[in-house]
Amino acid sequence: MVRCMELIKRFSDDIGMSFGYNKCAIITIKNGKPVETTILDDFPKLRDDEGYKYLGIVESSDFHVKKIKENTAAECMTRVR
Repeated sequence: MVRCMELIKRFSDDIGMSFGYNKCAIITIKNGKPVETTILDDFPKLRDDEGYKYLGIVESSDFHVKKIKENTAAECMTRVR
């Protein structure tokens, strides 16, 4: 993982991009449950009750179907107006 991060940083530096560390957080999930990890201690840890957005959809370790539907419906309504 660290080697991948170094490669991404080197590539980003070469093309003049900055890596958005302030937008990063990590969570390690094994067998569907969050577990503690010491990998990449430089990054903040994502709490169990927090989610993250992937392609505009909130993802989390706990699947909140009702909340996801509500958020998606609200986002659709703001884009349609």
